[in-house]
Amino acid sequence: MATKGSNQKNRKADPNKTKNGRQRLGPLNFTQLETMRDKSSKPKEQAKIQRRMNLLTKRGQIPKPAVVVEQPATE
Repeated sequence: MATKGSNQKNRKADPNKTKNGRQRLGPLNFTQLETMRDKSSKPKEQAKIQRRMNLLTKRGQIPKPAVVVEQPATE
């Protein structure tokens, strides 16, 4: 019988995933979280993502909208 943890020396853990294979929300930016929330079909996952987005909004880490500068027409 194999001993517990025999595969540990060969396994490389992905730092962006949890031990259960779920995506870590911490390193993602606001736009990545928005796309992830839109793709998710589970209400529990959507709530977690929305909480993280609310936290980033409180911290002021939301993306700034692109400013469109209109130039006057010279005729």
